[in-house]
Amino acid sequence: MHAALQAVARCPRPQWSRLAVLRPLGRNLVQNPCWIEDFRHLSVQCKFPGWNGGWNAGWNAGWKVEEYLGAEDQTCFASSSKWCQKEQVIDLLKEGFWLDLLDTYQPDIVVSDWWSGFQDYGCEYELYVALLAANKKRTVGVFEAKRNPRLLSMVPSYQKVTHTFRQYGPGVRYILFRHRGKDTQFWKGHYGARVTNSSMVIQFSSESAESPEPGLSSAPTSQLPSPVLPPKSYF
Repeated sequence: MHAALQAVARCPRPQWSRLAVLRPLGRNLVQNPCWIEDFRHLSVQCKFPGWNGGWNAGWNAGWKVEEYLGAEDQTCFASSSKWCQKEQVIDLLKEGFWLDLLDTYQPDIVVSDWWSGFQDYGCEYELYVALLAANKKRTVGVFEAKRNPRLLSMVPSYQKVTHTFRQYGPGVRYILFRHRGKDTQFWKGHYGARVTNSSMVIQFSSESAESPEPGLSSAPTSQLPSPVLPPKSYF
């Protein structure tokens, strides 16, 4: 609600119906960030709603939905010995944003993802996020978490990768969110990087509100280690 009020205050002619019905500000735009249904009933080769390139598979093919150890009602997507990749393209206009808000006022676009290895196994993880123009080809801004190998660990812990796009300039209409992972030892099964709680939230902040000239720079990125399980995330 606070983010919506900020948008109303900043925009001379806000589209009230979009704010009231679609509520684009302050919510997670990533669909199915972690599987919250009973994954034990997923059939082999079942596609994950909201994702392209993701499916429930057996042995060394594709992703597999698994449960967190020691966490209730929480799941993750586990990769296998080969690169497993899934992505979403988010249509900002369909989500409820409008041209003036995106091009003139440019609210912050906050992206985050949680990833971890499997106990006693090494893994690799990558994240790629692109702000796309209307033709879905021209990029307005890009963030990449490059290939990040993780060595063997007796106690797996999760890391949060996060980035804020700020003052990114006009023309953003879509956002591509893509991540992938694999294990580094080619074990049979799903012992590669695990991902969960992917998030993309568009909001106003004090920094974006005080920015006098859009399109100058982007906020710094950070990759923060976390020894705890990520919080629950629902879509």
